[in-house]
Amino acid sequence: MQTDDESPCEKSAEYVVPSQLDSVTRILDFISQHGVEVGLTKRQLFEIQLAVDEAVTNVVEHAYEGLDGELKVRCLCRPGVFVVEIHDRGRQFDPTKLPAPDVTSGIKERQIGGLGVHFIRKVMDEVNYRYDPSIGNILRLVKRL
Repeated sequence: MQTDDESPCEKSAEYVVPSQLDSVTRILDFISQHGVEVGLTKRQLFEIQLAVDEAVTNVVEHAYEGLDGELKVRCLCRPGVFVVEIHDRGRQFDPTKLPAPDVTSGIKERQIGGLGVHFIRKVMDEVNYRYDPSIGNILRLVKRL
């Protein structure tokens, strides 16, 4: 983990882990530690962790499809916002292009999948994706404070 020494809401930190499901807990601990340092509320922290858990799990299971890889998670705190960026070199996938799932039908009538991205959209204020050939996929999750 690398941290910049700045004021409490002018901080950034970065964490790199293997793209494995057992890395999810370590990433959530990293988010928690950084979130507490910058003064996030319990609710803000819970919502950010929920979104990151869903996003990282999707990357491990779908972008890397069981292959070895690396995830880089970066937290940025600026006045009024807390940002988490997830970088990976797995298969390209833009979650912002997924249609909203049907959450009004009964459970038996619903299609499988898509709820994780739905939760991410609901708890975060902004969800942005971009692909850069030199560094791969970048998912940016923004929570306004």
